Amino acid sequence: MAKQSETKLHALDYWQVVRNRYSVILLTFFLVFMTAMVIAYLRPPEYLGRVQIQVQREARDLELFGETGTVGNLGSESLPYMTFMQTQFEIIQSRETLKEVVNNGKDSLDQPLNLLEEWGLTSEDDAIRILKKKVETQDVRGTDLIDIEVFDTDPQLAADIANAVAQAYQVRRQKEEKERADTALEKLDTQIMSQMT
Repeated sequence: MAKQSETKLHALDYWQVVRNRYSVILLTFFLVFMTAMVIAYLRPPEYLGRVQIQVQREARDLELFGETGTVGNLGSESLPYMTFMQTQFEIIQSRETLKEVVNNGKDSLDQPLNLLEEWGLTSEDDAIRILKKKVETQDVRGTDLIDIEVFDTDPQLAADIANAVAQAYQVRRQKEEKERADTALEKLDTQIMSQMT
């Protein structure tokens, strides 16, 4: 019983402190709120450019004929889904992909983006660094879709950069697939030649 009255006493003590410091609490809340409002007002608006792409898993090993001469599995499920998606996020935000955007990116009118001029930079490395900060990727839960998001103060530039990043990623994936197919064809030719001898 004594503990319950002691708890009530503590609660009353806290309430008394709040009542005594009411003006200080209100002033602190008001100053924090006004500071946040001023910062939000002075900050330039940022726009989001978003593009959604579908990423399908590719065959990792293109072994066409096994030891017994049977046709092998062209698809590989050995890489877990989340690991695969995280790898694709890193490829999208990689230096090679972003360098392609800086050097060869095009806007919606098929004109060069000229990000160096747009941002007033002289170094390609600086442009890539800024672009890396602006580009974010995330997966759409339960699908093979990836959202590429770009934040910028110019809404059209944000959209153009997002599209250019998706295009650079697509070109890179196609190049890798072509190299993989060429390697598989070379292996196939080698295996056919070894079967003939």
